[in-house]
This record gives sequence, structure tokens and C-alpha cells, in this order.
Amino acid sequence: MKKQTATEQSEYDKFLRAQREWDNRLDRHLRLLSTWRFLAIAAMCTLFLVILWAGASIQQPKLVPYVVQVNGTDIAFKGIMQSTPLTINDAVADNYLIRFVTHLRSVSTDQVVLRNNLLDLYSISTISAQRQITQYIAKANPFADSTKGIRVDIHFTRLTKLDQHTWLVDWIEDTRDQGQLKSSIAWTGTFTYTQSLPTTHAEAERNPFGLFFTGFDIQQIRS
Repeated sequence: MKKQTATEQSEYDKFLRAQREWDNRLDRHLRLLSTWRFLAIAAMCTLFLVILWAGASIQQPKLVPYVVQVNGTDIAFKGIMQSTPLTINDAVADNYLIRFVTHLRSVSTDQVVLRNNLLDLYSISTISAQRQITQYIAKANPFADSTKGIRVDIHFTRLTKLDQHTWLVDWIEDTRDQGQLKSSIAWTGTFTYTQSLPTTHAEAERNPFGLFFTGFDIQQIRS
């Protein structure tokens, strides 16, 4: 066997060092490539989950209140659930009509109660109905009557459904001045409404069925 010279041995050592350096670089590149591949897969999985979440949020139904029971003028409210729109049956419509007419036409000698009743009217009315309410308050001036000790109580005599969103309501208004009955007048009115789902807890507590009055027409029927 031919013995390597010093020069050949030196060249061979350089070759080995170069090979090891190449192998090390290749190994580093492979590890780096593996890391980037892992990060890319993780990013794609995250993006996929975000897209799924966004799609679920878009398709998620609006907040709909869960009403336990309608009993006369009381509606039992027990929080919020995700569901389909609540059905406005005749009992629910009666409840809202009584609430609307009572707060619109009655006069309390307690101005805080009177103010809260009128504010409640606006919360269950569309813009067009709110304009009518504002005009009525400006004309009737219930706050002036309240200051004078005048009280108006409402007694309902008929609630009749005319079509899906229109009702006819008859009632009697008893007006008392300092506790003495001064008049008892019968009135009739037609009331229309629409439905819009509440989107917050506050809206659901105030208007659980999302029933909003769109307009009304009131006439005196006898003196």
C-alpha cells in the first residue's frame, strides 16, 4: 500500500472538514425547514379554526329572551337564551296593548310614575309611533294635570284582533280631580305593531317579545 504523503494527508483532512461542515449546514437547513413546516401547519390550523368560529358567529341567531309566563299585565322574564323568535300570540298582544294604552292615556299624581310610564312607551314604539306620542304629550300636557292633582284611570272594555298586526281597543277613562270623579269617557282606538328581536339584556328585559307599536288612531265614542 502506498503511504500518504504529508501534502496528501493535509488535503484529505481539508476534505473531511469540508464534508463535516457541509453535513452540519445541511442538517441545520433540514431542521430549520422542519421548524418552518411545523409553523406553517400550525398557522393554517389556526386560520381554519378562526374561519370556523367566524362562520359560526355569523350564523348564530340573535339574542332572544326566554319568557316563562304571561299573566295579565305581568311577563315573567328569566334571562337570555339562543333560540328562534318568540311567537306573539293573543295573550302577549293583549299584554302589550294594555301596557301601551294605560301608559299613554292614564295620568298619575306621582310625576315620577308618570314620567316612567311615558318613557316605557317610547321603549316599545317605532320612530313613527314615538312622534305620535310626543305630539299627544304636547297637546294633553299630562304633567300639568298631575301637578293639579288630576288623576286618570283606564278601564278596558274590549280588545279585538282585526288582522295579524292590528288591534281594536275600547276603554273608559275615569278622570278624578282631588279624588272626586269628574268624568267617565269612552274611547276607541286601532293599534298596529311589528316585531324586532332584542339584541341586549336591557332590551330583552324591557321588551322581551320585541313588539314595537308602529302607529295608533284614537277616537272618543261617547261623552
